[in-house]
Amino acid sequence: METNKVETALRARQLTKQKLYGVLATQSVAMPGYPFGSLVAYAFDTDGEVLVYISKLAQHTRNVAKDDKVSLTIIEDEKEDIQQAGRVTILGRLNRLEDEEKAASVYTRFFPESKDYQDKTHDFHFYKLHIEKVRFIGGFGDINWVSKENFCIEQVFKDDEINGAIKHMNEDHKDALALYCQCAGISLTEDSSLEMVYFDQEGMWLQSKYKNHYIPFDHDVTNLSMLRAVLAAMSKKARQQIASNEEALMEKAV
Repeated sequence: METNKVETALRARQLTKQKLYGVLATQSVAMPGYPFGSLVAYAFDTDGEVLVYISKLAQHTRNVAKDDKVSLTIIEDEKEDIQQAGRVTILGRLNRLEDEEKAASVYTRFFPESKDYQDKTHDFHFYKLHIEKVRFIGGFGDINWVSKENFCIEQVFKDDEINGAIKHMNEDHKDALALYCQCAGISLTEDSSLEMVYFDQEGMWLQSKYKNHYIPFDHDVTNLSMLRAVLAAMSKKARQQIASNEEALMEKAV
């Protein structure tokens, strides 16, 4: 039973890592008693909880100032039957952070354009969603509550390890990044700007034209040696897949 709980939490976490945007529901101040939904982008803090960067002028920020109880709903990419799409609802309290520098160091990796928000408008601030519980629906009959303890995982890599590995991949292994996307079934309209922006023990994020692509690893990696091994294995698998596809095309052409 405990294994099922951990696996369910992993599925919920992967969906949340893939999207990085969702509907934030707050308690309306303008219309008391009514929930108010807003689209927000988010990232994961190093403790596994969720970060958002929102304007003090926004309605949802004003709502949170009065009542910090919120939910964040994330929906999987639409399928043929929308009822079969996975979705996650995170329940918790949304509070402004005093130390925004640490939050910015993570958040701006995924949303580099947000670096200009504070300089241009001076009204954006980081908030953390302190998770209470998570609701995960994987499809018909696949409905579960997930505890905070199972959902939140702490980043095991240090900043200098992350920065060094990312620099190495972006400077020396650009070709491999496109292979990772191909192996994961991610379509790229233009991959010239593709670069790695972040990773944790469960997967990595690549970015192209400000679009983030999450690619999970086959297993957890807890040090740089394991990271190198899993990335090398992914490159090899992608090249083998390409070679196999080319062979199949040649056989059809004969």
